[in-house]
Amino acid sequence: EIAPSMSFQVPKEWLPTLYKSSRYPGKVQAITHHLEMKQRPSQIFSLGDVPDAIITKCQNIPVHFYRYLYKIVGEPWQWIDRQLISDEELSAAIHHPSTPVILPKIGGVPAGYYELDGSVENEIQLQYFGIAPEFIQNRLGPHLLGDAIRRVWDEHPDLSRFWVHTCTLDHPKALNMYQRAGFQEFQVETLWEQDYWQSGSLKNCRHEIVHLD
Repeated sequence: EIAPSMSFQVPKEWLPTLYKSSRYPGKVQAITHHLEMKQRPSQIFSLGDVPDAIITKCQNIPVHFYRYLYKIVGEPWQWIDRQLISDEELSAAIHHPSTPVILPKIGGVPAGYYELDGSVENEIQLQYFGIAPEFIQNRLGPHLLGDAIRRVWDEHPDLSRFWVHTCTLDHPKALNMYQRAGFQEFQVETLWEQDYWQSGSLKNCRHEIVHLD
């Protein structure tokens, strides 16, 4: 069962348009962009500092707190996978040495997180990256992405690649932000994902819906 919806009202312009087709009942289209960075950029991406942001690496993050972060960051954009696994499965994933979780705080308040996956030799994936909606407008996203890029290349200077994927169900500006940071697209694919917004699991759907047929 998916947790109840958050109280914060996400501006409609931040939400993705949902593309549906009668050929895929109960699904929404997700055009997924895979991007990579094969060397440390000459200039780390930033749109300016966020002076009151404190960014720390979590040590043994509690499962219940991780679920809280996952919900506040991902619910408007249908982050669902980790809400569907058991506490034991989640604990094994987030407490693995190759899976650090990095937490920004503003004024002492958790404002998002990112998670790296280094389980594949000589490459690291930016597995999850997101900002709590209340903090999106203060440029925390670019600031946090710059931290991720700096951290990865500082700790792994001989890495073959740092990569990420985003899709059309994410924040509409996510793809552009990754590209401006220096990630280059290497694959695009069209997938059809379960529509939790319309199924009743995420009930406060205010997205524009377009039927393709």
